[in-house]
Amino acid sequence: KKTILSCISEYINNDQLSKLIESEVEKKKIIYIKRHSTLTKGYLYAEALSGAQNYFNLLINGNKKDHDYLNKKVLMQLIENAVTDILIIDERVFKFYENADEEIKKRWDFANISVINDKELGNKSELFSAIEKKCKERITKFLIIHQGVIDKIIQNDNDDSFKTDEKNLLNSLKKYAPYIVVTSGRGKPDKIPNGVKFLPYSSIADTLMKPYHEKFLLTNILLKLSAYEN
Repeated sequence: KKTILSCISEYINNDQLSKLIESEVEKKKIIYIKRHSTLTKGYLYAEALSGAQNYFNLLINGNKKDHDYLNKKVLMQLIENAVTDILIIDERVFKFYENADEEIKKRWDFANISVINDKELGNKSELFSAIEKKCKERITKFLIIHQGVIDKIIQNDNDDSFKTDEKNLLNSLKKYAPYIVVTSGRGKPDKIPNGVKFLPYSSIADTLMKPYHEKFLLTNILLKLSAYEN
């Protein structure tokens, strides 16, 4: 049975850009393919590439023999990106996804990017239920939640037996994903507990809210984040 490492080889057919990498993980393939190719279900990860992506040139030039170290590093990053599922709870991100055409929605789905409509989340019970439903569909690695959603959930909390504050709400989310990330366009919030990360909203907007997402870049940003220390 092949493992991820045993399937790493080299970039294929650079001139045609028919495939940049195709690896097999438990008989499900990871594929990065030219943008005009039709993505189909059945892949562990599938991404349609475009020349507008910031890392496009890095990939198509990556098979030069004098760049052996870079080749291996990028290949590992491509695989790491493929096995990283991201769940986002943010009004603007959901609005972009909701209004996007079907091809963009399909690219997000095949890249394991999920979104939740924050307008349907009036309290923490609804929040937990929506997250649990998504996490049953996919094993989420990063759960990103906007500070505004956190504020709304806390404000609407009517549970007198266990009054919610930001710290215990965020800690409660850790059962759904190993990494909890708070996002905001207003700067770093003050009340983030240990082990919870912060991501500027612009990092999401710049990498995902476009015709061809750049989840590869977002994944690298997320993996490099430093946790808050209180």
